[in-house]
Amino acid sequence: HPPAVPVELRIEPGNTSVIDLHLSGGALVQGHYVDANKNAIAGAQVRLFGARRVYNSQTDANGAFSFTAIAAGRHSIVASHPNHLPARAHDLQIPGQGAVQVELEVPEVSWSQRIEAIGATVQDSASGYQFVDIDPQGPLAKAGVQAGEGLISVEFQQAETLKATLLSETIAAGSVQITLEVRNAKGQQRSVYVDPQSSSP
Repeated sequence: HPPAVPVELRIEPGNTSVIDLHLSGGALVQGHYVDANKNAIAGAQVRLFGARRVYNSQTDANGAFSFTAIAAGRHSIVASHPNHLPARAHDLQIPGQGAVQVELEVPEVSWSQRIEAIGATVQDSASGYQFVDIDPQGPLAKAGVQAGEGLISVEFQQAETLKATLLSETIAAGSVQITLEVRNAKGQQRSVYVDPQSSSP
């Protein structure tokens, strides 16, 4: 496409003009973020990950969000809120124009455990183990882990193979330093080293 050229339009008083504007620049992506009971989640951060940039939006009172001028290609969307598990849509094929509707629903939680040793809650859902309600001054936050990131392994043991109680015990048992493998919103994995805090007063 040729570079955009700014155009100044002046309409004289008393005259009627018909202006036909042809705008190009990508697709409209819109949708809603709701909990497991279909209740709207307001004030949530919604990010759309494109090939070259990240787009940001926020849900309104109806849980609605939208992105404009999204380039064609494969994209991922993540909606997150401090009080809810994040919802994701991966490998969305966005056309070069038109509108795309995306509905994001918080996965149901089958297990939740507060682990004071790392200052966070671990929840198990259809999306796997994820960290929520992270103490901003706690060990996990100091290691750079953010709410909504997924837990893959603890001390090189796959989190999904550990039972709920064993998972929390394994994390809490680390008296010096524990190694966690985590996954961020873009699906990227990394190892973090956490120094657990003592539960004693």
